[in-house]
Amino acid sequence: MPELEKEQFVIGTSGWGSRIPVSGAVRLGINLIESGFSQFDTAPTYGSSYAHYALRRLADRTGNRLTIDTKYGQHNELGLRGIAKKLLRAPSPGALAGSFWQHEIQDRGSDPFWSPDRMFAAYSKARQQLGDAPVGVFYFHAPPRPVLGPDTPALYKRLEGEGVRLGLSNPTETDLAWLSAHTNLRFVVLMDILELQRHYDLVQSIENVDVRVHGLFRQRPDTDKTVAAGLVPVRQIVEDYFVGHTNRKFVIGVNSQRSLDRLRDFAGSPDNRNYFKVD
Repeated sequence: MPELEKEQFVIGTSGWGSRIPVSGAVRLGINLIESGFSQFDTAPTYGSSYAHYALRRLADRTGNRLTIDTKYGQHNELGLRGIAKKLLRAPSPGALAGSFWQHEIQDRGSDPFWSPDRMFAAYSKARQQLGDAPVGVFYFHAPPRPVLGPDTPALYKRLEGEGVRLGLSNPTETDLAWLSAHTNLRFVVLMDILELQRHYDLVQSIENVDVRVHGLFRQRPDTDKTVAAGLVPVRQIVEDYFVGHTNRKFVIGVNSQRSLDRLRDFAGSPDNRNYFKVD
């Protein structure tokens, strides 16, 4: 199988600030950038709400040699345990104070929650947290129902004016169909590898979507059950859909030097067919 380009890998930071301390995450981020990985995926809730802070420090340390994709739409739970974790892991008083802004009690299924004004306000808050770090994509974060509609183009244009692309993570079939009917909008869609397998024909048919997939390393993506379940094998998807298309990317969580070494070996290998082989 032909080699995947390093620019097709986006670094997931869900554990930056929780599984790995902020200081360690910054050091790891420097190693990632020096290894040729410069795109990072995050959310205000990642890493006990400290991932944004870690990425801002990383941007400062590296002269903004990175691009950050972030999101809106999920909240951390603020119980006593959550507050205790925040206090124990706080890298600074400022980071501790800033980690609370995403905690609101709202109905994620309501129209006001996903309104363009609310989305753009959340983007503005994220920009404050990230400082001068360049933002590439701002996502609807795993909405529990279809969210794209008549107001979406206005939000798209507002973000486009900021040099930021609009994205949708974990899309519903209804939203994918909406995108296929609005070819003037070039969206970024983030989905689990199993979601892509289930909706592969539909996603393939939408030419105005740049796809990013997560979950590739979570488990062996192909087994004998794949074909039996009517799913398209991951090997076929990678060979036919991703190789040679740098706008189609994999989001890989990296929380340790070991996981970085694994990714570096994988991305630099001219032949990854053994990983995608069906047992």
